[in-house]
Amino acid sequence: MEDNIQLAKECSDHDKRLELYEEILSACRDITQQIKKGDKSDSVELMTDYFTHLRIKNTVDRFLAMAQQVADKLAGVVETRTGSKIARPEDLVRLYDIILQNYADMRDVTSLDKDGDTYQMIHVNTLF
Repeated sequence: MEDNIQLAKECSDHDKRLELYEEILSACRDITQQIKKGDKSDSVELMTDYFTHLRIKNTVDRFLAMAQQVADKLAGVVETRTGSKIARPEDLVRLYDIILQNYADMRDVTSLDKDGDTYQMIHVNTLF
């Protein structure tokens, strides 16, 4: 999974990047479900929160990649393929709204250190 995260960050092909993020998110969901089926100890809650945080973080990265793709189409940097939907400014607004909602969901992860760097990053990213 770590390899796919690194590949997704470095990938220049939008479609391949989104495919890699889908694989990452699917793996996070599967791991979280497997952990929840196990023992209900504190360490299980911590692991569940970790993979939930990882899933949300990669979901945000995925939507940022999608927003970049829409912005490139709107700016004319990338041509819209025949048969694909034409990008509209409303699409970009919707994607950023989803990103903000994901950051709000990240705040609800119980094991997240409320005074740590991660929480400050969430706060900074939701100010704008």
